[in-house]
Amino acid sequence: MQFKNITSSSIRLVEGKLCLELPDEAIMQMKLSVSDTLDFSFDKDYLKLWKSPKREITQDIYEELHSMFKGNEQIISEWLSTPRIQFEERTAIELVDTPEGIKMIRDYIWQLKTGDFS
Repeated sequence: MQFKNITSSSIRLVEGKLCLELPDEAIMQMKLSVSDTLDFSFDKDYLKLWKSPKREITQDIYEELHSMFKGNEQIISEWLSTPRIQFEERTAIELVDTPEGIKMIRDYIWQLKTGDFS
């Protein structure tokens, strides 16, 4: 899908990261929500964006994050999509497809809750 007028997009610095702010038209046509993840690539002079396949986190992990972040969906989404040293510079959402990845997430949440980083 192409957009005729995407000039209303802007790039902002948010918490030390450059972020692309999409116009409402693009968000609506792509049916994006706060919990969605976008992938991108460059093709000559174009930036291509597409919605990543939906990856589901387990209910227990979601409930732990919901409790830790007092139900703030934006913070939960950011936590899931932030690369972490504990996850070998991957994001939690990248790890949810394997039992080993889910164990890494659960272990890290337990460390955060208990303060035990030994």
